[in-house]
Amino acid sequence: MSQSNLNPNNMIFISYRGSASSGDALLIWERLKSEGFDAYLDKKDEWLGRLDWRLQEQIKTRSHFLIVLAPDSLQLCLESEDWVKQEIEWAMENNRNIVPILMDGFKFREEQVYLSGILKNLPKFKGIPLYHDYFDEGLAKITRLLRQSCQEEEILL
Repeated sequence: MSQSNLNPNNMIFISYRGSASSGDALLIWERLKSEGFDAYLDKKDEWLGRLDWRLQEQIKTRSHFLIVLAPDSLQLCLESEDWVKQEIEWAMENNRNIVPILMDGFKFREEQVYLSGILKNLPKFKGIPLYHDYFDEGLAKITRLLRQSCQEEEILL
């Protein structure tokens, strides 16, 4: 039996801006799956129907919400129908454990102009830098911190 079947807090939603970070999101997803996490990535979902309902459902049922942030990945968040914006809002509204993954050179202070409403709180969440030159080390840190967080949540239950 996999670890994700034993621990409901082991479920993770991965959000990303397709054009800027889909490759990185896929590598993160693969690593998390190989480490026993139940990670959701929409490009790996074989499901038909309304995407907004599916994404909301997946965010609500998963304890952790990873948002992969590359430079300029928040620019479209000024648009009301932007998928990344909606996913972050749903995660915040459902009190998910939000973990920004800060890819090469991403800086919140340069992106804050694109954050409005509830999204202005995104920089308050502790981000984890992930550099391509140290990708394996960064992924190891992410999995270690997520596993630690899962264990702490189990204790609280």
